[in-house]
Amino acid sequence: MWKAEAVVLLGDFSTWPGPQRDIIWQRFLGVDTGRVRLVPESAAAASAAQCVGCLRGAQAEPHSGQIRASTKTIEHPELGRLTLDCDALEVPDADQTVVVYSAAPGTPEATTLELLRVTGTQRLTR
Repeated sequence: MWKAEAVVLLGDFSTWPGPQRDIIWQRFLGVDTGRVRLVPESAAAASAAQCVGCLRGAQAEPHSGQIRASTKTIEHPELGRLTLDCDALEVPDADQTVVVYSAAPGTPEATTLELLRVTGTQRLTR
């Protein structure tokens, strides 16, 4: 399940086949399905390493990493560059992770997220 703001920020998950509605799956196997990309390239590489750590953790391999809290800078095709806090909460019984993107109050990113809450899935143009 996802909120309308997630659709505007990350893309419409409902257009992806069920098994592909996974952020890590999309990170490595998705083809032009997402709306954003991580910047700079070093952040994208670090994100890939974190995702691999999550996969290893899911397979109970030793020395695996897990995403908890981080800051991500994304390049949104309509809203431009956004630096957001990203917090992940594992829900082991449901075999899911809840991901929350947020921004500090009063920042341009907070204003942009508020705009997303108001506009929903309407198309934005620059």
